[in-house]
This record gives sequence, C-alpha cells and structure tokens, in this order.
Amino acid sequence: MITRQTSISLLFSALCLLGIFLAAGNEAAAGEPAIDGWQKGAPYHKLYDPQVYTSFKGTVEDIIDVVPLKGMAPGTGLLVRTSKGQQIQVHLGPKSFVDVTPIGLKKGDKVKVMGVYASADKKRFFIASKVKKGEFVQVKLRRTSDGVPFWVMTMDELAEFTAEFGPPTPEEQARGGPRYFTTEPSTQPTRKRGPEFLNDKIR
Repeated sequence: MITRQTSISLLFSALCLLGIFLAAGNEAAAGEPAIDGWQKGAPYHKLYDPQVYTSFKGTVEDIIDVVPLKGMAPGTGLLVRTSKGQQIQVHLGPKSFVDVTPIGLKKGDKVKVMGVYASADKKRFFIASKVKKGEFVQVKLRRTSDGVPFWVMTMDELAEFTAEFGPPTPEEQARGGPRYFTTEPSTQPTRKRGPEFLNDKIR
C-alpha cells in the first residue's frame, strides 16, 4: 500500500531527477554533447563487467575531468591514492550529469570506491558504481547488478530506485539534488527491488 508520505517522496525524487535531465538537455541543445560515448551499449559501457565487481579504499588526491575514449563527452573523475601508495584514476560519469558538490566530496577525503577495473588505449582505470565517504555519505552511479548507469535510465526507473531511500530527510530537502546522493541510511524497509544499492557484495 502506498502511503501519502511515500507518494510525496516519489514526487520529490522525480522533480529532483527531472531537473538533472533538463539541465543535460539544455546543454545538448546548446550544441555541447551531454553524454556522448557514455550511453548504454557504447564501447566504454562495454568495458564495465559486473562479474569482476570489486572495491578499494583510499584518499582523494584530486577531482578531475576525464575523457576515457576519444570522442566521448567530458566526464568527472577522481584520483585516489591507496594505503599502498598506488594512484588510481576513478571514472564517475559524464560531467553534465555527475556533480559531487552535494555530498561535499573533496581532496583529502577518505573513500571506499566500488566498481570494476578496466583498460583502454593502454590506460588502466576504475569505473565506479558507488563511492562512499565515511559511514553514510555516498554517491551511487550505476546499478550494482549489471552496471547500467543512472544517466540512461527512464524517469520511472529512477523514481523506483530512489524510493528505496525512504522519504527525504530535512537535510536532503534543503540541499536539493538527486536522491541517489545520500547522507544517512534509510529508516524505511526496502522495496521489492532488493538491497543491492546498499549491499556491496550483491552484484
């Protein structure tokens, strides 16, 4: 049974996500590619193999622009240094879609990054599915089960996913932005789709 509170939550989620898509659409209309090369089925997407899903921890050294393959739209990435001293380039997604500002991600932050390692053009990098900062702050970028990115999902798919976070907190309402940026755990039971967005071990 859908309660009034759940309905309000779904509406809030849809409105936030609609803003993201409208912004991307305006950029594309202005002649600038929004997600060129980042689409499902594109060569870059095929590099994401959910069968080798893994994670690592480290410290953010920089927030950078990335262009994984020639001809792709600019993307947002991180340079993360592991405890063993290895620097890993992490790809988050197209710059027109991914903004880490809402969760305050910055240089020096300790993070856990989940996703897959990939290689192209003699470069090795990490395609992130989710990035966690501290105990609760996280940004979810792709479905853990199959690696499908949120920027190619329909509004209905996104609304269904974000409903699993439960009603927006006062902090989320004040901050605005998409619901898959979250700063605290949901107090609501998960819906039928299951706990994949919080369980790092589920692929």
